[in-house]
Amino acid sequence: MADKEMKKGVLALDSKDQVNGIQDDQFFYTKDEIEAVRLHRTMYIFADQTDGAMHLIREIVNNAIDEACSKNSHWDRIKKKIHIIFNQPERRITVIDNGRGIPTDVLVDAVMKKHLSTKTVALSQSRNKKVTGLNGVGLTVTAALTDYMSITTYRGNHSKKIELFDGELKEHPVVKLPEFKTGSEVEIVPSEKYLGPINLTNDIIEDYIRNLSYILDPDIELTLTMLKDVDSKKPHKWHDTVWKSQGLPAAVNYMSSSLEFPPIEAKYVGEKFDLSIAFSYDRSLDDSSIASFANYVITTEGGSHETAAVRAISDYLNREAKRQDPKSRYEVSFDDCKRGLVLAVNLEHITPEFAGQHKSKVSNADVLTEGKKGLYQAVYNVLNNNPNLLKKTINYLRTVAKARQESHKIKGVATKRATTFLEDAEIDKYFTVSNRNSSGYKELYLAEGD
Repeated sequence: MADKEMKKGVLALDSKDQVNGIQDDQFFYTKDEIEAVRLHRTMYIFADQTDGAMHLIREIVNNAIDEACSKNSHWDRIKKKIHIIFNQPERRITVIDNGRGIPTDVLVDAVMKKHLSTKTVALSQSRNKKVTGLNGVGLTVTAALTDYMSITTYRGNHSKKIELFDGELKEHPVVKLPEFKTGSEVEIVPSEKYLGPINLTNDIIEDYIRNLSYILDPDIELTLTMLKDVDSKKPHKWHDTVWKSQGLPAAVNYMSSSLEFPPIEAKYVGEKFDLSIAFSYDRSLDDSSIASFANYVITTEGGSHETAAVRAISDYLNREAKRQDPKSRYEVSFDDCKRGLVLAVNLEHITPEFAGQHKSKVSNADVLTEGKKGLYQAVYNVLNNNPNLLKKTINYLRTVAKARQESHKIKGVATKRATTFLEDAEIDKYFTVSNRNSSGYKELYLAEGD
């Protein structure tokens, strides 16, 4: 096999061997892990353009949240704070935390060697149900897909900074600090060179932080700083917004402004995972509306935690409806319990499992079985202790069942054939053709669309 230099850090190997007359394809290996990530980007990050840039941002933010959620005596002495600064015109985001910081002697390797950048997070999972479980990225992947990245770590009385300019490392010496300080500061500019066109806006970042606030640890304070009026000719001004834990009911209230009743909260606490929900109903919805999270990952494709929550709620309400009125004309079905459901669900798992590279779907089998059973009991405990709320919920479901049955009746009616003017005369109170201009004649027009 002959070596052929292609570009810095990447080698292509051409096989000269013939196997059954078939020439082997070109094989690649790398001396540089940054180039390796760029060569096989889709192995590490599921999207490109703006979604890809947000993937990198979530990685940096989640690293800070991981540190804030770690069980360490360090947190007993200080308030957990995370500061996110977003500069829309420059596509630049900075994440600052006051955690323990990365040891100065391993900072370079933690960024430049992919296996080390993920190892510390994997070890930190331990018995912590709130670890983010990664987004499938890591510091090395983030460094590879950014035009600029800098990391400054503060460890007691010393700090160290490294910068990467399009993957090129610049290492600064360790600096002695005048006072004790811990934490880290990460700044990145996602690269259009490797991800394609990026349109990061204040709205996108704010929406992401708002979703995080529903599941944020109550001990964490998150500050978001952004430039306002970026699209106007006015001078840009920085604006701070402090976000604290809002809880899942806030997510339900955000999804609907016409709820039948205030969100109902229930939680199952297990040995390996906790599963929390908040839900209500909105009769204007034809289907359910669900927001779900798992270990600080926004699971846009749902998964076993969503399924467990929907089944637990539907099974319980279906059973209660039958128990309260077994002979009701309007029998509540499983689908009736899902129609108009507005649900927020959050999973905190010691070892979360995500399907696919996008990490937006939970696949833990134990969550589906144990979680459904645990949530069923949790919902039972909440509503059986609040009979008025239970009655209100069942009454709503009866109206849904009634509407479903009535709509089926209408669909089952055969289409009436057109009548002649002779048959019209036999219809009571029907205005014949000759009398349609007389006083009292009215017509009803039924139309679809605008």
